[in-house]
Amino acid sequence: MNTTELLKFLSRLNGPSGFESDVIQKIKDSIEGDADKVEIDRMGNLIAWKNPGAPSRVGIFAHADEIGAVVSKIEENGFVRISPVGGVDIRTWLAHRVRIFTSKGPVMGVIGVIAPHLTGAEVKDHSFDNVFVNVLERHEDVRVGDPVILDVEPVEIKGKLVSGKALDNRAGCATSIKALKLLKKYVHKSAAAFVFNTTEEVGGPGAQTSAYKLNLTHAIVVETTHADEKTAEVSEVTLGGGPVIGTGPSCDPDFTDLAIKTAEELKIPYQIEALPGRSGTDSDHIQLVRSGVKTLIVSIPLKYMHTPCEVVSVDDVELSARLIAEIVTRL
Repeated sequence: MNTTELLKFLSRLNGPSGFESDVIQKIKDSIEGDADKVEIDRMGNLIAWKNPGAPSRVGIFAHADEIGAVVSKIEENGFVRISPVGGVDIRTWLAHRVRIFTSKGPVMGVIGVIAPHLTGAEVKDHSFDNVFVNVLERHEDVRVGDPVILDVEPVEIKGKLVSGKALDNRAGCATSIKALKLLKKYVHKSAAAFVFNTTEEVGGPGAQTSAYKLNLTHAIVVETTHADEKTAEVSEVTLGGGPVIGTGPSCDPDFTDLAIKTAEELKIPYQIEALPGRSGTDSDHIQLVRSGVKTLIVSIPLKYMHTPCEVVSVDDVELSARLIAEIVTRL
């Protein structure tokens, strides 16, 4: 499938942190025949190898989970309360349909709030404490702990943009899938392990444990980053401006220089993001594994992160995939 369809396909999948198995299986199915070896480890991470016998090892990490919620309390008359999984801004969930994934299959619900007529003027900010899900069918099947995901259909915009849920980090997954397919055409000396890891949105144990198992020399973390956000706290990154190369304590300077030189040599447009402290990505954990791993962060520009209408550019995904594949050939 082309990049637009791949992004839409991945956005439709449902996999909040800790419940990623369907996403992992669908990605596994999509790369059959592209890798030399494929495995799923104890943490649910999918690892796809190219040239696995080489002594030098680079891991390419893209987390497959998304933010979501779990049922925390069941009330009467078809209502349940939910608690967040990851960094959920409840304001972006109001008046949306959701799916609750029960042991007997998905159940439809809608997010509701107590009307201002009933709460009084003093209630100005919504929180999970005063938000409920009205379960519209099979209320008796819902149990505490069942995962909850927004029911959002991705859309194509102007032929070059895709908007939908979970593009953080399914855009990164799409980039890794494209890079893996590109490597079939390239010669590379290093073993390349493409890791579609779990649980990034709740602290990153999936990436950390898989990096330890793989005993890597290098790691490329494929993420998304804020685009077109005009604030003092974030670097200016433009949607459609090409891959974003991170620089800071979570990024090895020599590896970062290699990425920049590769982009310039191949005339791939790129952007730089300053990451002066912790990056907020899996790089923070991967670089500490064993005696240390040289890490690089390549991000896809994304608007409206952690909302139902995240937006990414198809061009950014394709350019990032090419850059990552080319970097692997230089290790």
